[in-house]
Amino acid sequence: MKSKIQNHPRLYLDIYKSNKDEYSVKHYENQYNNDGSLKIQLSLIPSDFFSDEKSDKSKLYNLNKIEYQLLINLINKQKKVIQVYSNKNKIEQLNIVNSSLKLMLKYEEMFLKWFSENKDF
Repeated sequence: MKSKIQNHPRLYLDIYKSNKDEYSVKHYENQYNNDGSLKIQLSLIPSDFFSDEKSDKSKLYNLNKIEYQLLINLINKQKKVIQVYSNKNKIEQLNIVNSSLKLMLKYEEMFLKWFSENKDF
């Protein structure tokens, strides 16, 4: 199976205007602390990325909607790969992708919790 570099979805936690040209965002990605918890990352997003959103909360919500869809796509791809590896009896590869899928499903739960706590946008 052809491998492809996959960007991991980000769960955005906070956003604020750092200067007139960009926003600073705090987010989780696929980086972990020594204790196994997700590490909070800091990134910059150009201001022109946001077209119509008025509030920072709506910007954050829309960013997470995009990232959630990326996560769902990644989960679906992993499920297809699992099926292929299962059919070909590639146990080692199957276990690796299965482990990754379990992490993605936990990540999905985090997204769903975030959306339930921020559904007023």
